[in-house]
Formats: sequence, structure tokens, C-alpha cells
Amino acid sequence: MDAAFRLPGIDHVEIVHDELNEASAAVPRKLGFTEIGSRPLDVTPEAGTGLGIVWRRTRPDGPGPVGPAFP
Repeated sequence: MDAAFRLPGIDHVEIVHDELNEASAAVPRKLGFTEIGSRPLDVTPEAGTGLGIVWRRTRPDGPGPVGPAFP
């Protein structure tokens, strides 16, 4: 996430997972993402429904660099 926010023009990061994958839902929750909706997945997982839950985290300080740049 930090690497993404260091790129020009990136103001948010999204994570999408199948609605049945509760283990994957724990990741964005733990990282402070907010669930913003759902959308069809490009590929339906074997054990899934094909409906993706979309999570978003917005750059915490608005546009611009975040933290130190990579060497």
C-alpha cells in the first residue's frame, strides 16, 4: 500500500475477493480498508460465487508522496 501511494496519481488502493472467502475478507479489515460494494469477478473461483467484495483504502493525507521513497 505504501508503495502504491508513492506513485503519482494514486489516491486509493482496492482489494477484491469472492464473497465466500472469509479468510480473504480478514486482510483488508486488518489493514484498515472500508468495504465499498461488490462487482462481478473476471474469473469465478472453484469454491466461490463470482461476486467480488470491494474494499478501498484512500491515501491518508490526500494527493502527494507518502513516507520515504524507495532507494
